[in-house]
Amino acid sequence: MILRVFLFIAINLDGNNIYFMTFPAYRKYSNNKNFFKIINETEFEEISFIGHRTIVLNHIAKIFTDKIFISDLLHDRKVTELSSKEEYESYLMCI
Repeated sequence: MILRVFLFIAINLDGNNIYFMTFPAYRKYSNNKNFFKIINETEFEEISFIGHRTIVLNHIAKIFTDKIFISDLLHDRKVTELSSKEEYESYLMCI
């Protein structure tokens, strides 16, 4: 049996509206060489294409700068673009 857990985080962006972040969240860099599955606010997986190699890494944020990086992945549209579960898993299956 597969158990899926979704985490919701309330984000108050403009003082009036509350937005909810649902995990896992999927992001990518615009060059399509790095794909991210953000599991929660302190953990993510990354698929990186470097030359002819593909690397999959699991990251756990333990220090403040790593947590800021995850926040940037989630909220800064200049850093990342939205991706999807299907896109992420299609690259994961090719490995």
